[in-house]
Parts: sequence; structure tokens; C-alpha cells
Amino acid sequence: MSILRESLKQDGPFLDRKYLSKKYVPEKLLMRDEEKNTIEKHIGNHFSSGMGHHLLIHGPPGTGKTHTIKRIKYDAEDLLEEENIDGKIVYHKCDDDSLYEVFIRLNQKFRDYPSSGVSLSRAMNDLSPHVTNERTVIVLDEFDKIRETHRTVGDPINTTVRQFTRLHEESSRPMDVQLQLILITNDPSIKARLESHNIETFSPITVQFSRYGAEDILMILKDRCQKAFREGVVKEGAISLLSALVKEEGGDIRGGLKTLEIAGEQMYGGNEKIDEADIRDAIAIKNKNDVKSTIRDLSIHEMLVLTSICSKNKSMSKEMYSTYKKLINKTGYEPKSLETVRKRILPRLDDQGLIKTERKGKANQGVFTYFYPGDDNMRKMIYDVVDGGVFNELELPPTFVGRGTLRT
Repeated sequence: MSILRESLKQDGPFLDRKYLSKKYVPEKLLMRDEEKNTIEKHIGNHFSSGMGHHLLIHGPPGTGKTHTIKRIKYDAEDLLEEENIDGKIVYHKCDDDSLYEVFIRLNQKFRDYPSSGVSLSRAMNDLSPHVTNERTVIVLDEFDKIRETHRTVGDPINTTVRQFTRLHEESSRPMDVQLQLILITNDPSIKARLESHNIETFSPITVQFSRYGAEDILMILKDRCQKAFREGVVKEGAISLLSALVKEEGGDIRGGLKTLEIAGEQMYGGNEKIDEADIRDAIAIKNKNDVKSTIRDLSIHEMLVLTSICSKNKSMSKEMYSTYKKLINKTGYEPKSLETVRKRILPRLDDQGLIKTERKGKANQGVFTYFYPGDDNMRKMIYDVVDGGVFNELELPPTFVGRGTLRT
């Protein structure tokens, strides 16, 4: 009780840690005036005359795409109400949803709608009257992450664009378009995945969010520190170091903000100021937590493929697949095919930095592909996540059985 009493008496380093949260949307977006103005112009044209273009917003992670569109959404909704203009802006983050889940969620934003028990085609058709009878903006964030499932006919990205452009063409007043589609992605090459017909009918204005510069990052982090921490808690040198490291790692502001939050949490141990050493310690904690979070979010098939790779110093695909099958058979799930593992699971693990791929040999003599854990700490992190499974003996860790968070 005495420890609790003393803890309650401590002011702590924070004024308001919400300013470090990725969910916080600033009233004033720093360094994004040009992009914000472009998006606002086209959304304004849509609501005023029905002549706003579709938009494709792309840029690296952590460059303000989502915050910008959310700020515009909140401001536009207030203005529409103030001016008594009928219209609606609907935002949905796809984030590994299936196409079915996307259309179910969109229907639920307009009315009570079942989460299951309707077909995909019906969910698509049921959305039509809501987006064609009044001016509507549909925003699909991370739309390139829509998952392909057995319900999907063709590539889900092209199916999504095709369906919404069809709704666009079916607007109740063809010369006064009711639907505007805004797609957000981290992938700058997304247009290459679109079929020619979709490119022609979608025909978006592209808005690019470039990486923040070093001075931009420093200004943003200073602004958030002033709002989130008590005066003088974060040393200037600490902010400068963090800004440089964020820039070096690609300019993802979200990582810098999370590092500051972790550094602030560590201060409850007795430190009075956050200095450069505290920033480096916080980055190490953040990186470890990021990897663990990524591993926990894997499907059971992805996790067992990763486990199979980490059971050896290096693995070839057939050897890895044999180990994976032994593990998956213990769960009662049907194993994915070797082709599915090669074409879908391994690339995803590689993209997330969990494994490394190396090809050896010459084309005329045969090329062999080997898979390694992503770094020297990967095995230990996987042990921590799955409670110490014994890889060499191919024992299935207890946490694989009955885990409610596992997706198939």
C-alpha cells in the first residue's frame, strides 16, 4: 500500500501523454499544408458541385497520410453541419480485412447491418443506395492490405476499385456525381497492380506524401514534447538524437513518438530528465516490443513457418516445409500447400523483417534458396512469444493450442 501511496503522489514526467498516441489527430498538421490543401480542394468540389476527382494518396509509413485525412474529415463534417449541406464522409481502415469484411463494415457505418449471414454480392449491392443518393466520400485506408479469401473473385484490390467505380457510374444523377473514392496506401507502385479498365474508370488524382526531412522531424517531435511532457523533462540533446535516428530509419514519426512514450515510462524508476542514453534504451525496448507484436499478429500457419525456419541455422524450402507440416499436424489444422507457403507466407515474413532470404548458385547449375531468422535475437523473441517451445524436438508450444487470437 505504501508503494501505491508514494506512486500516487508522484507527478510523473507527463502533462498529457495523449499527444504521443498514434490515435491523436492534431488540430494543426505540421509540414503538410500542401497535401492537405489539395485533398480539401477535391473534397470541397465534390460536396459543392459533385465534380471532385477520386484520390489516390500514397507515401511511406508515418508521414501523416491518415492524420491528414482524419483532420479533414472532422473539419468537413463540422462545416457540412454548419452549412446545412447533406453529405457524409466514411473512413475505414482495411488493415488485413477481407473484402467481405470491408463491405460489411461500410454498410454498418450507414445503418444496423449483420456481421454475417449475407453474401458478398448482397453486401456490395446493399451499400449502393447509401452512396449514390447523397454525396458521399468513402475513404479506404491501407486498401492494398485487403486479404484474398474463398469469397473473393479475382484480386481483391481490383474488385474493390471495380465495385466502387460501378457505384460511381450508377449515381442517381450521372452529371452530378454522388460518390467520391479516396484510397490510401504505403505502396507507391499500387497503380501497377490495377487492371487497365480500373485505371481508366477510377482515374484518380494522386497525392504523394514524401518522407519528412530532418528539420521537419525535429520540429514535430519538439512540438509533441512541449505538449506531452512537463517543462524541461526532455533534454534538447535527446530530441536531436531521436530526430536523427528517426530520419535514419526512414522518417516514421510514429516510431519516434512511441520511443518518447517509453522513455517517459522508464522515468518512474527515478530519472529526472530524459537524455540521449534514455532515448537509446527506449529504442531498444521499442524494437523488441515491435517484433513481439508482429509475431503475435501472425496467423498460425505463418507462426509455424517462422518457427520451422528458426529451428535450424538455415533452411531450404522443402526442409522448412517438412518441419512446418509436422508442427501444423499437431494443431488439427490442414497444412497449406508448399506453393502457398512459398508464394504467400514466406514473402510476408520477409517483408516484415522476420526472416532473411539468400539465393546461392548459378542459373545453369541450379539456384538454391535458404531462409534464416531475421537477426540474432529472433529465436529468443520467438521463445518469449510462444513460451519456450522446443524447436529441435519439434514440440508444439502450449500457447499454440486454443489461442483465441490466432487467425487462419
